[in-house]
Amino acid sequence: MSKEDLSVKERLLLLFVVPPIGNVTQLEIIRVFRESLSFNAELQERLKFVENEEAGSTVWNDKAEAELGPWSFEFNRVIRKIVEKALRITLTRMSQQELITDDHLSLGKRFIPDYDDFYDGLKKDEIKRADEAEVEEERAAKLAKEVKAKKRAKEKAESIAKKRKANGKGAKTKRFEAELALYEADQADEAGEADNI
Repeated sequence: MSKEDLSVKERLLLLFVVPPIGNVTQLEIIRVFRESLSFNAELQERLKFVENEEAGSTVWNDKAEAELGPWSFEFNRVIRKIVEKALRITLTRMSQQELITDDHLSLGKRFIPDYDDFYDGLKKDEIKRADEAEVEEERAAKLAKEVKAKKRAKEKAESIAKKRKANGKGAKTKRFEAELALYEADQADEAGEADNI
């Protein structure tokens, strides 16, 4: 069993991170742990807690915290494992959602034994997600270019068909042949550009 000194913010973060769920054995341990982290009415009054419902946060008086805290908590092996697992899950999710803060990382450093490896894994996942997003953007740009090229080709083909019809069912003039050759050259160039993307 080891002791950890926790600030108000750390206590609140742990209450957020460690959910009141688990298997039958863990549930009682988690309930007792969460109760010990909670702030009773007297302590809330002394810390001058104020709920900011719009921001979804709690504020308190720093001077009162300096006088009253930090608070020492005992962490046995089981609760350390529960906190570690909960932090790993929370930090991973928050990193993916780009909501992670230094306060969360600070708790991770304290309760995740292989924190450096875990942190490196978060960074690698972030880089992988960024690379995947970039590839997806390139695919979307290529698709948009292909759609645009097909639309231009269709418009050009319709224009040529109209001219062909106007010139009398299949009659080919030198001008029409020149336009057809230019159109075919444009198509070949566009196909080459699409292949290079």
